[in-house]
Amino acid sequence: MRLNCLTTILSCLPAFYALAQKQDLRFDHFGTNNGLSQSNVSCILQDSRGFMWFGTRDGLNRYDSYTFTVYRNIDGDSSSIGSNYINKIIEDASGTIWVATNGGGISSYSRIKNNFKNYRHNNEDAASISSNYVNCVFADSHGNIWAGTDGGGLDEFDSATGKFKHYTSKPGVANSIGDNFIRSIHEDRLHNLWIGTINHGLDMFDPVRKIFTHYQHDYKDPSSISNNDVYFMYEDGRGRTWVGTNGGGLNLFNRQKGTFTHFENDPRNPNSLPANSLYDILEDKKGNLWLGTENGGLSIFNPASGTFTNYVHDDIDAQSLGNNSIYAICRDTRGDIWLGTFNAGVDVINADKRNFAYYRHSTNANSLSSNKVLCIYEDSKTNVWVGTDGGGLNMLDPHTDRFTHFTHQTGNANSICGNYVLHVMEDDKHNLWIGTWADGL
Repeated sequence: MRLNCLTTILSCLPAFYALAQKQDLRFDHFGTNNGLSQSNVSCILQDSRGFMWFGTRDGLNRYDSYTFTVYRNIDGDSSSIGSNYINKIIEDASGTIWVATNGGGISSYSRIKNNFKNYRHNNEDAASISSNYVNCVFADSHGNIWAGTDGGGLDEFDSATGKFKHYTSKPGVANSIGDNFIRSIHEDRLHNLWIGTINHGLDMFDPVRKIFTHYQHDYKDPSSISNNDVYFMYEDGRGRTWVGTNGGGLNLFNRQKGTFTHFENDPRNPNSLPANSLYDILEDKKGNLWLGTENGGLSIFNPASGTFTNYVHDDIDAQSLGNNSIYAICRDTRGDIWLGTFNAGVDVINADKRNFAYYRHSTNANSLSSNKVLCIYEDSKTNVWVGTDGGGLNMLDPHTDRFTHFTHQTGNANSICGNYVLHVMEDDKHNLWIGTWADGL
């Protein structure tokens, strides 16, 4: 089937849509100019009522699809949030929002009172939280709240008594937690807790026996975990266990054997993981894993093929990724995907727009030459020809998804006669006829 010229309609569009091998993602951006309190977004949550919550280095934000409400610590107000530096946001089964902060312990948000209750360390109370520097907070399937601290170990909160139980690293005690610096907490299908640490790899906590099993990197063992700084542990829809590290890439954990398969950056392979420091992970409906990296952009991993499709910021493309460091990934109930970035606020990928590939001009030499498109034509070899307003003629190879550009060159009689291309058609001898504005045929 051939695509005819759509001159009038397409001249109004910034680019055009078509099927493609690589899904081209368009990112909408929310920043401080939209009401976000600060542009470093470390965590994202959609709560049970549909509100989006964003944690930044200067305040907690709630978004209702129209406006941002910002919650900040107020000196002298004990009902304000404990700190403005937010590390993690969760919602428990009762609908309470819990927030892990830097310097303010953990805070729980009351929807009815629209205020916070803060849990801070008290040197005179052994049952208080062990540290005010909390990297993560987690609600398990039994309703318990867990806090992973930066130097104080792992804390379990008893909501009935308001007291914290502490799990700390004890030298010489093999079954104690491996490290007091905790990055992440996850509960698996068997109700074991998995603890990602900064210095000691991955720990599995048996809540019945109250003991920890350790998985550490061993440079002599290529099947050990790739790095001891663990950002996340994640179970996908098929029950596979993935571990993201800071510096060691992605690991697939074999529980039966206790071994790890590594996926790391290969500079020679553009379809490898783009960076070895990973912040967050999300599985989409097709079973692909979306990975937020440090300085490598967004990477989408297809476990079936073992390939990574990577998306990075482009300086001249306003709808590219806002920044190449992605701290948080969240899918809402509509299917939209929200990304928390370093210094670029929030990026959103609209679910409806993901059904299309979007071609536009960028810093890539093989991108469309201009976003002002005047006509499109598909020839008998399935090449797609795109005439532009000032950018000449483009040929899209459907097999490589790359454009070849044909522009007028002064003094070269064999170049195209003009760069304003209004019409393209093919005759029965497979010659292409190009109609231009004011420069002839």
